[in-house]
Parts: sequence; C-alpha cells; structure tokens
Amino acid sequence: MDDKTFISRLNQILSENDFSLPLISEENARDADVVSEWAKFLEICLKNGIKLSDERWTRVNVKTQAPVTVLEIDRPVSKPEEPDFRVGLQLLLGMLEEEEEKR
Repeated sequence: MDDKTFISRLNQILSENDFSLPLISEENARDADVVSEWAKFLEICLKNGIKLSDERWTRVNVKTQAPVTVLEIDRPVSKPEEPDFRVGLQLLLGMLEEEEEKR
C-alpha cells in the first residue's frame, strides 16, 4: 500500500466513525480519556489491516481536529517534526503493541 492509500484509509476510518481525536501532549499522554479515544481508533485500524508497526505512523500529522480529525502524511523531506504529538503517539503505539502481544 502506498502513502496515499495508507493516509486515505486512516482518514476514511476517522470519518466513518466520527472521530475527533484529542492531540497528544506530554501532559495528557497518560490521561485515560485521551488514550481510550486513540485506542478505539487504532483498534479499528488493526481490524482494517493497518499494522501498528508500519513505519509511516512516524510521519502522520494531525491536519485538523474539527469536526472530525483529518490526518496527513509527511513527504520524505518534510516540515520539522512536532515532538509533542509524536512523543504521545509513540507512547500510545508502544502501549497498544504490548497489549497486542499479550493476546
């Protein structure tokens, strides 16, 4: 699957499920509601064949949050990274991968 298809599938999942995902920051990365919303989204992604280990997750950015979250993917040479979002997303992905391995 190419980058365009990858991000299109993510945005389709977000749209079909009316997800308005909270941005993840160092302050709220362990907040149960934030983790729960992202976990629901990532669980649906897994059910749709999108692996959490896909390297493209590191290049995913939130384009807009309202009314539904829309994601975009950086090109190989892209804008500077947004460390707060990436730290939180990496933390969440790591937690979910641990849960996936337990099953």
